[in-house]
Parts: sequence; C-alpha cells; structure tokens
Amino acid sequence: MAVGGEVLAEYFKCRGFSLPLGQKTYIMGILNVTPDSFSDGGKYYDPEKAVERAFEMVENGADIIDVGGESTRPGFTPISAEEELGRVIPVVKILAKELNVPISVDTTKSIVAEKALEAGAHIINDVWGLQKDPELAGIISKYDAGVVVMHNKEDTVYTDLIRHILNFLKKSVEIAINAGIEQDHIAVDPGIGFGKTFEHNIEVMRNLDALKELKLPILLGTSRKSFIGKILDLPVTERVEGTAATVALGIAKGVDIVRVHDVLEMKRVAKVSDAIVRGMLFRGMALDKIILRNMKFFAYHGVLPEERTKGQYFIIDVELYINLATAGKSDNLEHTVNYSDVYNEIKTIVLQNKFMLIEKLAETIAQSILDKYKNVIKTKVLVKKPQAPIDGEFDWMGVEIERTRN
Repeated sequence: MAVGGEVLAEYFKCRGFSLPLGQKTYIMGILNVTPDSFSDGGKYYDPEKAVERAFEMVENGADIIDVGGESTRPGFTPISAEEELGRVIPVVKILAKELNVPISVDTTKSIVAEKALEAGAHIINDVWGLQKDPELAGIISKYDAGVVVMHNKEDTVYTDLIRHILNFLKKSVEIAINAGIEQDHIAVDPGIGFGKTFEHNIEVMRNLDALKELKLPILLGTSRKSFIGKILDLPVTERVEGTAATVALGIAKGVDIVRVHDVLEMKRVAKVSDAIVRGMLFRGMALDKIILRNMKFFAYHGVLPEERTKGQYFIIDVELYINLATAGKSDNLEHTVNYSDVYNEIKTIVLQNKFMLIEKLAETIAQSILDKYKNVIKTKVLVKKPQAPIDGEFDWMGVEIERTRN
C-alpha cells in the first residue's frame, strides 16, 4: 500500500477503539510520571497521584491519556528500560482497567512498549518515528495497537525543513506498514521542539497543512514549549494562552489530535475552533440517526417499595446521532454502530440495576452509549412506565433526555 493511501483517513484505530476523524479535535492529556520533565517533572511521579491526575484529565475532557516515563526535554538524561518500566507499568495497568479512553505510552524502547501493551495500553507514541528501535514496529503490529510517528533529528541543519519532515514521516509510515501495522492505526506528528530551532518551529506551525499530503491523522504537541515562552518571554507555568493560540491555529490547518497539559482550557479552545472550522455546532455533523424503539423490559426501578419488589414493564426508545455517510458508502459495520450491541448494553443496564428514579436509568443509558460508541455525537433516551402506580387513566408516564458529547 502506498504511504498515505489514496484518500484521507476516516478513523484512527487502536486496539478496539475507533476514533472518527474530521468530526472533532481529540484532546490527548499529558501524564508525565517522571522527576525531570520540562513542565511538570516530579508532580505526578507518585503512581497514586498520576492515576488521580489521569482521572481528572478525563473528567475535564481528555479523549486520550499519554503516559511518559522518560523525559525527552532538551538535555535530558536517558534512563534504563527497567527504570522506565517501573514508572510506567503500574500506572498503565490501572488506567487501562479503569478508564474508557485509549491509553498511549510515550516511549522509544521496544521492551517498554511490549510490557505497556501487555498491561493494556492502546497506542505507542514514538518520538523517533520507529527509526531508532528496529523491533518496535513489529511489537505494535503484534498487539494491533495504534502508533504516533514523530519527526526528529539529531541536529538542526536542513536544506528544506518541510520536505525533510515529510520524507522522514513517509519512511516511518513505510516501516509501520511493512511491519504489518494497518494504515488506519497510524498518526503523524511534525515534532515541534525536536531537532528544530525557534525559527524552524515557527516555520512548521505556518506549514502544518503540508502534512495533509500524508493523508493520515495529524497530532500536534506544542503545549508550554520553549518557542511559546520565547515569543511571550514567560516561564513554562505561564504559557497557557500561548499554547491556546497554537492549538487554534493547528485545528484551522487540519490537526486531528492535540497533546496538551492544560486539558480543560484546551478542550474549550478546541470546541470553539471546531465550531468554526468543522461546523460542529452550526452545520451539524450528525444529521443521521440510528433508532431503537419500543424495547420492552421487566425490571425493578421505582421510588415505591412495591415497584422495587414486584417490578413492572419499562419501554425504552433510543436515538443515536451519528454520521452514516461513510457506512453508506463502504457497507462496512465498522463505520456504524452494531444495533445488537446497543440493545444488549441497554438490556444489561435495565436488568442489572435497581434505580429509584427513571431519570437515573435514562442518564445511565445515555452516558454508557456516549462512553462506548465514540462515533456517536448525541443520543436521546426515552424511558416509559406504562404501569406507573398512579391512580388515573394514561397511556404511559416517562422521562426523555438528550445528551451531546462534550
């Protein structure tokens, strides 16, 4: 297969996760479990604090968590694989089990990648684009993981910077594909701050849209970096606004994923940028919908004791708002949602719980759908009680809610 393929990638896939491209910008939250990272070194070195921080980032809107156990800041001191494993694996094990977002591990070492993937990681983020460790690509392929290949260089001498980046990344993608990594499992990163001067970083930012030539999802990592500090003459702790400017510009130029420290703030920046660039709020990306209607279950939800002991029938309608254009063209189940899976998910929630309020039942169903099916942008849930214990004539009583992905 030719590097980049013939059409723009439609999904980024990584071990069971399938992230639709073009609908929104994905936020990758940075979790450094190191004592010496340039921005927050030592802050989350303790595994318990690291896990707490990951949960906080997801609560604030992170779509991916990127765990790094070795600093890659300028002048960093390399560490052994054993030390890196000791920092990364305890955290990855917990996050992969407890969070319903992809877990990425930032490493250049094949042994660290393999242990991280065994522990449940979904993505390997390699700052050398699979061109340092010859075993790395094969391990990623073995686990059907996603990979981010980044441009890097030992020096800062270039004849044509942008062409060099493109050629480097093309080579990285070829290595990945030759190792058996599927093209829809690959993302590219121009490597802001790696093997580049201040002027080079500015040039890359101006020419981010050149990466579209690769026809793969683009990741941008500018968060709090030194070129922002140089422009603003501010320390690393005061670069949120500068980072926001680069995130907005990146989205305007076609970036799909932004790797950031300040998740809450950059989520807001991305939401506004997406509304302008992608038309998420005003044109509406998901005018299509999947409908499951009149699902009937006998269960034990209710405020009154007899409702929770004798039970009653509940009738549930669900609508899933999703862009079905790709599925209509491809005739491929991966590009839509399996109705049977949705039904079974709802059935499990209804039958295995006893809620006081049908408001809680509806909310649980809606949030489960948005958590599990990343290509669903909005869902509407109607829960009806045709046998509600009310003295009077009626067809049914119920609650209808509508929830949109942040």
